[in-house]
Amino acid sequence: MAGTILVLEGSWRGHCRGCLAKLWWMTSFPNRKAIPFDAEPVVVEDGGRVVEPEGFRIVAVSTEGVHWATCPKAAAFRKPKQ
Repeated sequence: MAGTILVLEGSWRGHCRGCLAKLWWMTSFPNRKAIPFDAEPVVVEDGGRVVEPEGFRIVAVSTEGVHWATCPKAAAFRKPKQ
């Protein structure tokens, strides 16, 4: 079952450096890390908050379709456990 994650509204197209798949990217909130999705992310709910001073809206998207779960090269990008 898919969960949700908070992200800044807006996405951009790109590709995976490992498997070269075409992806949609979004920025997580609050840590501001890029998250890849296999398809356009599904907005589950509008968070109703705006990040100041940038003016971005925070939304929740479904974690279904996060590329890390399907990428054959995902292990190459994981940091070693300490």
